Amino acid sequence: MFSFIFHLLKRLSKMEKWRFNIEELAEYIAVSKGTIYNWISQRKLIFVKMGRRVKFDIKDIDKWIESKKIINNMEKIITK
Repeated sequence: MFSFIFHLLKRLSKMEKWRFNIEELAEYIAVSKGTIYNWISQRKLIFVKMGRRVKFDIKDIDKWIESKKIINNMEKIITK
């Protein structure tokens, strides 16, 4: 039980950060690091290059995720 709470608190503290590295981003959006590297090379993600390090602004990532949402056709018709 203690380890679960510790792990949860650790994840919450990471989510309060405004910048992620590749490993943290992979955990945040539940994909592999390899997928993140592929998306970087394909320029699908907005990132900041700091020397050899790559960082991601959580606000940009959240906007990117929001842009990937798929709404059903009925909602599109109703909102127009």
